Amino acid sequence: MPQNKKNLPIIVKFKRQSQTVFVTATPRETFGVLVTRLVDTINKTGGLKLENEPIGLDNEDDDGNEDAELPEIDIPKPSFETASSDEEQQNSDEKDTDAGNVQLDAEKLKFALPRDPSDIYQGGFEDMDCKTSDKMSNLALTDYSVIAFALKDEDFRICQPTIDEDEDGE
Repeated sequence: MPQNKKNLPIIVKFKRQSQTVFVTATPRETFGVLVTRLVDTINKTGGLKLENEPIGLDNEDDDGNEDAELPEIDIPKPSFETASSDEEQQNSDEKDTDAGNVQLDAEKLKFALPRDPSDIYQGGFEDMDCKTSDKMSNLALTDYSVIAFALKDEDFRICQPTIDEDEDGE
């Protein structure tokens, strides 16, 4: 018997600054479930970076030095590792707060939809008018819809990916 497409999960892209988090939800679930999955995903990967600006992919610094050192990127520990001492856990917890990351709570977030879904970077955003109890099927979201998120005290902003080219166009 073929599966009813109305019951298939959809993937929603949550975007903030240069970060994108993919979260799935079925039409029967609520927006609150979707937000809980977003918060859990961010918290399990080290928390939300307060300043999450894009990192350039070129190897040159501002002086044209090709041997410039690339910025260090934190790589989260896999969640399947079970062997750790109390001291390692304490050091890991201290590192998360020192790195400018914060653990999220759903009440600290606000959400918006792009005014123009075909140009999510230029059209601006409209606050989402929904409750955590609203069913996904009532939100008119489609597969790969974009929802901008921000902390309550900041503006909605998502960064557009760009390709840096040298002056020669190479």
